[in-house]
Amino acid sequence: MGFGYRCASGTRYKCNVCGYMVETSENWAFYRNVKGRIKTHMQPLCLSQWAMEAGVKGYYQSAYCPACDRLRKVITDEYETPRFESDKHKWFDEFVALIKKLCNGEPSEPSVERSFEHTCPACGGKLYEHLDKLSCPRCKKGLFKMGDHWVC
Repeated sequence: MGFGYRCASGTRYKCNVCGYMVETSENWAFYRNVKGRIKTHMQPLCLSQWAMEAGVKGYYQSAYCPACDRLRKVITDEYETPRFESDKHKWFDEFVALIKKLCNGEPSEPSVERSFEHTCPACGGKLYEHLDKLSCPRCKKGLFKMGDHWVC
């Protein structure tokens, strides 16, 4: 799935007192099954015939709720119509047009700083994508420290 396909990535956070570990992640491509439920594309390949036919419907990330001590899926992008591997030429052409525009000194779209403000659907608490220096909900004494980071 090329065409501007985003790589999923994640970060592990570990409590500096009790060792409790949480892993957040982002840019998981998904499609919707016949019941409308989110199904993760197995990156970097779509492993099922249904996934290949469904295309990429959007992207989600796993954010952490310290109140529930659970990871929650947050949809960050969902397209009206799915994107397919066969559409890659269209997205590449759009990218080339943007580069030409920038090289000619033309203004691009205004950049918007990405903010992450989501609440947990179960308890209404704040969801976090980055846990560095967040209090550990298990031992209530330690702080999460960033550990390993991965990309696929």
